[in-house]
Amino acid sequence: NIFWMGRNPLETGKRYKLKIGTNKTNVYIEKIESVLDASALVKSIDRNEVTRHEVAQCIFRTANPISFDLVGELKSTNRFVIVDNYDIAGGGIIIEALEPSYHETAEKPFGNKSPDIAAFETELKNLIVKYFPHWDINL
Repeated sequence: NIFWMGRNPLETGKRYKLKIGTNKTNVYIEKIESVLDASALVKSIDRNEVTRHEVAQCIFRTANPISFDLVGELKSTNRFVIVDNYDIAGGGIIIEALEPSYHETAEKPFGNKSPDIAAFETELKNLIVKYFPHWDINL
């Protein structure tokens, strides 16, 4: 569950920074399951974004494994914040851990690599092909 306070909406597929305890990692919203408008107390489903002052139940995908506890266990590791462009834009609690098999079968927009590594590999390949064609490397 997350309470969104950001100026920009929380969007599925967009990359954010998740901080929990002393850990931090890149994360993106895989699915927004439901959204509650806190001012009108109206619940909606099938949304792709969460706007300011709304509460949502979301599925997050982290770039790296991260340790956490579920709500009702250790408070310092079941609460998190989401950073969007250097601003703390949301906060929440972890209510459920998904089985690894869910993540293994889910579609991965960046393949098996984080977006930073995939972009680096593409740039490196282009540089090698451009400046070292005589290497005749099949990339």
